[in-house]
Amino acid sequence: LTCLLFAKSDNSLDMSIYEDIMRAQMSQGNMGGSKMAHALGLDKKKSLKSDPDVKTKANVEFVIKSAQVYLSTDSNGLSDPYVIIRKTGALGKIARPLLKTPYCKETLAPQWDHIETVKMTLVNGFVTFAVELWDHDSIKDDYLGTATIDHHGPGEENVRLQIVNPAKEKIINATVTLSYRV
Repeated sequence: LTCLLFAKSDNSLDMSIYEDIMRAQMSQGNMGGSKMAHALGLDKKKSLKSDPDVKTKANVEFVIKSAQVYLSTDSNGLSDPYVIIRKTGALGKIARPLLKTPYCKETLAPQWDHIETVKMTLVNGFVTFAVELWDHDSIKDDYLGTATIDHHGPGEENVRLQIVNPAKEKIINATVTLSYRV
């Protein structure tokens, strides 16, 4: 790296990509020292962090329309399905439920047409939702699987999601049809 900086000062090479890499490494605490900061024209007192995330409040209207369940979890060959939608955070961390549909009794083709508006915070205009499908039981509900939606900016989407349980070799257990508007 020292050679690269030396080459820039002597040969006027365009080293902006190297400077960007070094700035990023320094901001993460991976490199440093006064000579390096001086060579890059950085003041040690100046923050090397990127701009803070822009957080905006938004209303999101969901319409959970229907599903087709391929994997029955009840002994009668049917299920009692319902949907939970959660906002996911950094590193896939899943938050508390934003909404939950009522369950549809003894069916593999539930129709909800469930409309609900939730308030949430978007970070830099982005939001990721986890759409979970569950089977209601009297003792303990059965998890059928999850799909995720990545959304940016205002707009409306109509989607048909493949619901997968990653613990069971990524087999598609169901599809869920919904729309949402941010």
